[in-house]
Amino acid sequence: MGCSVGICREHKVRETRTGLTCEYCNTYCGNDSGSYLDCLANNHDRQVWGWPRRARTRPSKQQRDRLISDLTRTTNFRESEIKHLYKLFQKDCPNGLLKEQQFVRFYVDFFRTGCREKKAALARRIFRAFDHDATGTVDFREYVCGMSALLRGSKVEKLKWAFRMYDLDGNGEVTKRELLNVLMLMNELRNPGAPEEETRQMEAQQEELISGIFNSLDIDHDGKLQLKEFVEGVRSNPELFKIL
Repeated sequence: MGCSVGICREHKVRETRTGLTCEYCNTYCGNDSGSYLDCLANNHDRQVWGWPRRARTRPSKQQRDRLISDLTRTTNFRESEIKHLYKLFQKDCPNGLLKEQQFVRFYVDFFRTGCREKKAALARRIFRAFDHDATGTVDFREYVCGMSALLRGSKVEKLKWAFRMYDLDGNGEVTKRELLNVLMLMNELRNPGAPEEETRQMEAQQEELISGIFNSLDIDHDGKLQLKEFVEGVRSNPELFKIL
C-alpha cells in the first residue's frame, strides 16, 4: 500500500501495532519506530533518489542501482560515467552529502591565486546552484544533475543553472546588482592580482556592460529578471551567452 496524503508517494508503508510504518525510514534512518509522522516531519519525499538528509547508513545495492539507472535516463552522462562519479563522490563524502564548507574549502585551495574572500564568495554561489532544494548540502543526485547541465547541458539547461547562481537570495528573480555581484567575482578569478587602478577600470567597464545587458533582457522593465526573460533573452544572443 502506498503512503496516504501523497507526501511519501515512493515509500512502502505497512500497518503495525504502532500504526503506519514507513519501510523507507526503517531502511535509511535506522528509526526504531519508523512512524509515518516521523517520515513526514523529516520530509523524506525529496530524498527518494538521493541520500536522505539525516541518513545514518549507506543505501543498499538495489537503491544505489536504482539511483544510477534513473540518472542515466535523466542526465547527459552514460551509466559507466555515473558509476565512476558515484565512487568518487562516495570516497569524498562517505555519508552521501557534500557540505557547503567542504566545497568552499576545496574551491579556494584549487584556485591558488586571487583574493580568498572573493573566491569563497563565488564558491558559495556555485554551491547553492547545485543545492537545488536549499538544504545546505548537496546529495549525489543534485551533484550529477548540476555537472550534467554544466558540462553537457543544452543552452537552456546551462542558463537555468546560471540563473540559480545569479539569484543570490533565491527568490526566483535576478536584479542588476545580483548579476553584477557574481560577474565581478568571476572577473576577479580570471584576472587575479591585477593592479588596483586597472581593477577599478575593469569594474567600471563591466558595470556599464552589465547595465546594458540587463536592460536588454528586462522586457517588462520592472528592474528584475524572471527565469523566462533571462533564458529566452540570452539564448537568442550568442554574444550574451558567451559573457554570462
